[in-house]
Amino acid sequence: MNSIDMQKCKNSFFRIEFSHIIVAVGLFSNALFFTSNITSIVIQVVIAIVVLFHNLDDKKIKDRVLTLINELMYQRDYTNTLIESNETAIIAIDSSSKILTFNKKAQKIFGYKEDEMVGGDNLHKIIPDNYIDLHNKASSNFFATGIPKGILNSTQSLFGKRKDGNIFPIDISFGVSSSKENTIVVASITDTTKEHKADLEQIRLLNEIELTQKEIIYKMGSVVEGRSLDTAHHVNRVANASELLALLYGIDENEAAQLKLASPMHDVGKVSIPDNILNKPALLNDDEYKVIKKHAQNGYNMLKGSQRTLLKIASIVAHQHHERWDGKGYPQGLKGEQIHIYGRITAIIDVYDALSHERVYKKPWDRERIIQLYKQESGKQFDPKLTELFLEHFEEFEETMAAANNT
Repeated sequence: MNSIDMQKCKNSFFRIEFSHIIVAVGLFSNALFFTSNITSIVIQVVIAIVVLFHNLDDKKIKDRVLTLINELMYQRDYTNTLIESNETAIIAIDSSSKILTFNKKAQKIFGYKEDEMVGGDNLHKIIPDNYIDLHNKASSNFFATGIPKGILNSTQSLFGKRKDGNIFPIDISFGVSSSKENTIVVASITDTTKEHKADLEQIRLLNEIELTQKEIIYKMGSVVEGRSLDTAHHVNRVANASELLALLYGIDENEAAQLKLASPMHDVGKVSIPDNILNKPALLNDDEYKVIKKHAQNGYNMLKGSQRTLLKIASIVAHQHHERWDGKGYPQGLKGEQIHIYGRITAIIDVYDALSHERVYKKPWDRERIIQLYKQESGKQFDPKLTELFLEHFEEFEETMAAANNT
């Protein structure tokens, strides 16, 4: 190979190597708008190209580089214009949940300025606390589909939170761009408040119905309490302490809250018991005890058949709060875990409240006597695991009961 051929090879190799550099720069520029420090990155890229350009002698390559620079700058401006003029909120985040893009529409919808959101893990600011799990599930469903990068999946209806704390309905879809180093997720969000006015009114009415239902349950429990001459605030104490024991047992917050709302109905069947038995200022004889025991079955008969969650829970509590762990309770003689957890929880709390407060037939027991009884009846009258939790947190239950007296 002569010197002329060698020089041609060198020039060819240089052009291929330089073309690779240009392609790399072109690919890199496609992701520029996802970066919060876009201006500095663009400047660095342009400077690098200018340095290369300055050392080139080939006019054709110079022209190609100059054209590419213009195209890159046009593409950047065009991309930014698309993002900022878009009628939907555009939010881009990286794999560490750091927000990279928060366009003007997003600022308008959510009420935050760009510098309040971009550069940090700030998604929690715009997702309602009660809907975080729902948002996470939606994100998981999206990534599970394995959709190619840049493709938006089907729209999902969720909820957003404005800076002023107001919660509102949104439609959201996702897109993704992945590399070995990072994954960029783009969310396209639309405020659907206007479209969902009818739905929001329906939600308001359903909330009103639920609140009314809760109030009725408390009122009915209070009526039974007043008729049986039990001490004041009995239903409040049982409700609050039942929720506490449910949470300690590991029941989730929503279900524990429902038990709290339903537990005041545990003695609703007592409305069918004659006053001379219900309010007898002495221990009941065998015949009277048989009558009083009917209140559990009567309460269940009153509440069974409802499709409402609260009343379903209330029917279980009314039916089973006098069952015993050893199977010697009533009305069904259930044993161990045959007794629903709602019944087992309420049994412990109802007895505690009865022992620690004055009734027409007894004086209140002192603290040590109550603790001793629960130790003796663990695994007999009461669920041993629940009893252990109850005794371990006895002071918390005392505080909960005391607080309920002030509500």
